[in-house]
Amino acid sequence: MANIIMITGEHKNPEAVDHLIKYIYDSPYYREGDSYMTFSYNIAAVINSFELVQKHYNATSGRRVQHIIIGFKDGEVTLNGLSFIAWQAAWFIGQRFQCCYGIHCGSENHSGYDHIHLAVNVISYVDGKKYYEIWDNLWALANYLNQVTKGEFDWNMYMKESNPYTEERLGDGLFNLEKELIKGERL
Repeated sequence: MANIIMITGEHKNPEAVDHLIKYIYDSPYYREGDSYMTFSYNIAAVINSFELVQKHYNATSGRRVQHIIIGFKDGEVTLNGLSFIAWQAAWFIGQRFQCCYGIHCGSENHSGYDHIHLAVNVISYVDGKKYYEIWDNLWALANYLNQVTKGEFDWNMYMKESNPYTEERLGDGLFNLEKELIKGERL
């Protein structure tokens, strides 16, 4: 069973973009990653790309970044499968919003929790419109992933309230957070 978790709330402090992207790429569980519609694939360039779009559209206050996690049960997907799903999710969101992803194999609390972290610039590089924390965005991503994976997974969608993002630790994955999740209907 595959889970798509939208981390909601917070993400408003000026360091939120920096903290999330560094968490994604600096984790000891990180295996690979990439970015979509950013200057380059390195931490500083991705952060700079997000911030430049926000400055261009005068959107440097309020929510700064969206965090999405796509997680799988033990052995449900290979590293190649994770790479395919991560790239497809980044491509889908990246049609309007800059994003980057990192694949993590394991977490502090569960060595078999393979998952993808996505950081999405909430300001569109196309027209300056916002990416909202709404079920419609989760549904659209889940429907697209269901299509490109040819129905291989049962996609579940959740929303989970975030921590204040004042430190680099952002959470330990689905297994610690289940009781705090708000679940959407299944596809």
